[in-house]
Amino acid sequence: TSLECYTCSSQLGVPDLRNDCEYFWYSHDARHKITQCMYSDSVCAKYVVEHSGMRWVHRSCQHHDICSVLSARYSNDMNMLLECETCADRDVCNAAQTNMASLLL
Repeated sequence: TSLECYTCSSQLGVPDLRNDCEYFWYSHDARHKITQCMYSDSVCAKYVVEHSGMRWVHRSCQHHDICSVLSARYSNDMNMLLECETCADRDVCNAAQTNMASLLL
């Protein structure tokens, strides 16, 4: 069986009831899209990036080295990787809330 992950994106701090990717109060929230990963080395990822002062959270199926790829891509003053987590131990394991304490640094 293939791994399933939450797939969504939203701007941090901007409430959007249709696509609130920032907070997950329940691990199987029906409002969020679940995607089946296509490749055997896929992981569920949750990452936070900053684009020109706006912070975004993304959750999706990704290649196992997504954090390294994003770290290289978002490495300047205008675009930064603030948080990146991956997991593959169970379906929809990328439901963890965004770590706001780490984003304040």
